Amino acid sequence: MTTNALGTSAIGPSFGDEIIAAGLGGPPFSRGANGDFAFDPSMTAAQIQSVMNIYAAHNPTKAAIAQLLSQVQIASSSNSAVDATYACSRSDRADMRDEAQYIQTFGAFPGGITTMVWTLPNGSTVSFSTTAQFIAVVKGIGDYLTGWKQFGAGEISAPLSQPFSIA
Repeated sequence: MTTNALGTSAIGPSFGDEIIAAGLGGPPFSRGANGDFAFDPSMTAAQIQSVMNIYAAHNPTKAAIAQLLSQVQIASSSNSAVDATYACSRSDRADMRDEAQYIQTFGAFPGGITTMVWTLPNGSTVSFSTTAQFIAVVKGIGDYLTGWKQFGAGEISAPLSQPFSIA
């Protein structure tokens, strides 16, 4: 079945996330260059209407979840010196976890340093003067990412916002 897509408005990077959040990630459909949607015959009228409603409400400038999760802005209620936007790539998270594991195992920053300097995605740095500050940021990033996983799984009803607040 082909349905006119109300014009040829752009589809942005978040459209797939919106379709998945509505439980429509499995049924096959596509959209042609002319703006028309083609729906698999297995899709119900209600599913097709849901796709069309999502498309009508879609904001093509909205970032996809993967883009939102590439960085997280942390805001600390107890130490504004660590307020910053931290990278959240797999390797960045692994580096943070490695440092956090060392801190939790030995009770100190590695290598005998007294201040941990962390480079941010924009090239600036944050200096952690205590291990507790660093652990709080690592925990905050983990909590933020887990919240998004819970949202994606339907376990919570709304996505988490940024800045993400930590103690």
